[in-house]
Amino acid sequence: MQQKHIHSLILTATLMLCYAFTLAPGLTWANGGADGGDLITAAATGGVAHPSGYPLYLLLGRVFQLIPLGTLAFRVNLLSATCAVLSGLVLHSLLQRQGFAPGLALTSALAFGLAPAIWSQAVIAEVYALQNLLLMLVLWTWLEKEIPGGEWTRGILFGLAVCNHLTALLLIPLLLLPVTTRHADLVKRGLGCALGLSLYLTLPLRAATHPPVNWGNPVNLDGFWWLVSGRLYGDYTFDFSTVQLLLRLWALGGLLLEQFTVIGVALGIYGMFAELPRRILLITLWVFVTFAGFAVIYGSYDSQVYLLPCYLVFTLWVVYGIQDILQNISPRLGRFLVPLIVFGLLVRIPFTIPIVDASHDPRAERFGEQFVAQTPPHAILFANGDEAVFALWYFHYALGQRPDVIVVSEELLPYPWYVETLAHTYPALKISPGDSISNIVAKNQGQPVCYIASPEFFCNKFQ
Repeated sequence: MQQKHIHSLILTATLMLCYAFTLAPGLTWANGGADGGDLITAAATGGVAHPSGYPLYLLLGRVFQLIPLGTLAFRVNLLSATCAVLSGLVLHSLLQRQGFAPGLALTSALAFGLAPAIWSQAVIAEVYALQNLLLMLVLWTWLEKEIPGGEWTRGILFGLAVCNHLTALLLIPLLLLPVTTRHADLVKRGLGCALGLSLYLTLPLRAATHPPVNWGNPVNLDGFWWLVSGRLYGDYTFDFSTVQLLLRLWALGGLLLEQFTVIGVALGIYGMFAELPRRILLITLWVFVTFAGFAVIYGSYDSQVYLLPCYLVFTLWVVYGIQDILQNISPRLGRFLVPLIVFGLLVRIPFTIPIVDASHDPRAERFGEQFVAQTPPHAILFANGDEAVFALWYFHYALGQRPDVIVVSEELLPYPWYVETLAHTYPALKISPGDSISNIVAKNQGQPVCYIASPEFFCNKFQ
């Protein structure tokens, strides 16, 4: 067996073992995974997830849900782990094709796959492990001049990346990079991009079946654009003060240190100024600056997940820095440097596991158990917050538990599409657009009412 194949097996086995040991066995709120309940439920019910809809993730999530292994949530968590392993393999292949020493390529891919941020998204149901894989493939197609499928592949992968997360739009300038001067190839690139983006057209088809999770009800142009444009989250952009901006920039440095350690950050900065091919430097620098800038100006609590592409390109800079040192400063240092990196990885794993481990987070599953046991018969549940609402959707819609109750998200009641979804999901519920909670309670006299105000399930009012 060739050495590169042996290294690929080592990489795959190591990442799979680490991810499997820390993978969430069910629904989890660990590592900022509150959206998991919405994504899993939308995939299971043929529904539409929160903006921008995530059509590619829903399709893949449904495929993994058909695997007869573990809980429904576990199977979607497994999708994230699979994408993370594949990301490591793509990075390993890219480094080998760029001419790096086999040992350096292997250790660098391992270091990337076991970085806390990457690992944390590999063990929960979220879109970011898949997005990291797609962006890895996009970068691979642009760092390599000759690729299978040529311009078709470049266009399709970019379109699929945008279908999974709108932040991929930051890579639009890559579509303009001159790989070829032939007009036919540029047309292929554009058509491939349109083909990848066409997955968004599955969202109206899903919505037309009236699923219980149906964000925006995108059966018409207004609803479709509201969903895919992410208009719901538009206010998060530039939602900060000058002090907060400075704090976020400071936090960015801290996150780099957390992922790469002081030595890794120093090597990455050195590698950025080493003798990188001009094309690679421009592409990686654009990715780092744009995604880091977006993470800084975007005001959501979990905006650090948008730094994952930055960690990818910083890994490339670290590798180039190490190679430059070995070639131009001390070739003999390679005898000690690569084993030292491996030793550092092994030492770091026990410290990383407590940070990323989702296998011992019972909060979401306990919430579900309490929902089943404590909810009065035929009650109307008014819930607040992503954790509570999405968990209720998972246990109620995806798993079919407590079909006698009605689950209502307080925060979504102002949206006519949500009221329409409730009316279709619960024909016996008396509700009209514009109804407040008190109106709904008054119209449905005689039914118990529960208010779920925190991730700890409890009913604090009964009728």
